[in-house]
Amino acid sequence: MKPIAKWFYIAMEWIASRCSTKILSQNPEDIETAVRLKICRREKIRLLGNGIDLSIFDFKRFDTLARQQKRRQIGLPEEAVVLGILGRLVKEKGFLELFQSIKPLMDQYENLWLVIIGPEESEKSDRISGHTFQEYGIGNRTIWLGLQPHKEVPSLFSCFDIYTLPSWREGFPRSAIEAAAMGLPIVTYNIRGSRQVVNDGVNGFLVPLHNISALTEALNKLIKDPALRQKMGQAGYERAQVEFDEQKVCKIVLDTYEEELRKLHRNSKDGKEKKET
Repeated sequence: MKPIAKWFYIAMEWIASRCSTKILSQNPEDIETAVRLKICRREKIRLLGNGIDLSIFDFKRFDTLARQQKRRQIGLPEEAVVLGILGRLVKEKGFLELFQSIKPLMDQYENLWLVIIGPEESEKSDRISGHTFQEYGIGNRTIWLGLQPHKEVPSLFSCFDIYTLPSWREGFPRSAIEAAAMGLPIVTYNIRGSRQVVNDGVNGFLVPLHNISALTEALNKLIKDPALRQKMGQAGYERAQVEFDEQKVCKIVLDTYEEELRKLHRNSKDGKEKKET
């Protein structure tokens, strides 16, 4: 952000924190930022995290036959290595950099396909068309599915072999969490939010922001190595089971309200007793 806008929002956050009993933060890096900028005291803010329904996003729900049927339905060859991305069609999601990155890979691997899920954003200044990928010479092996119902996302993710999200900024990317739960290795930029999902070299790769050659190299490692894809995908699945369960996130919210209400009741009771004394 430009300095004026940045400090305006910081001031608004400072005011909001003074009106808050407790603050829940999805991202641990945001907690450090809030404390460093003196938006709030450390003891006033608590890590919430982010979660999804792990009973829906679970690659074990989809066997080989279901995966093959879904691939045929959307026009993918059965033997394809599929790279998937879900996001709004805007430049800050890294689509143009991905298109540049994947062109030499498609030239190298004849069975490599790209599937894009996400709507056009006509009102955004950095919007791109749903057919922009055709300008990069990858149109013959790229499928744009547009906006899809959320209930369809797990079955579509089951068609992927690799998930990528070269976004320039994220809070805590839900699509990457869903991809991890679906057992997909993930390639993303090394930014706040994405770092909370991907452990570099374990369940995917974090590459420097805007570094197209590094993005290409990371994707290439996974395209050419099915065993590495399986290993990283399993690591992502296991991490999702521990860290990204929405039931745990909901419990933190409810527990926080209960704790604060208990404090309020106790303080009110103490105040009443002092007044009577």
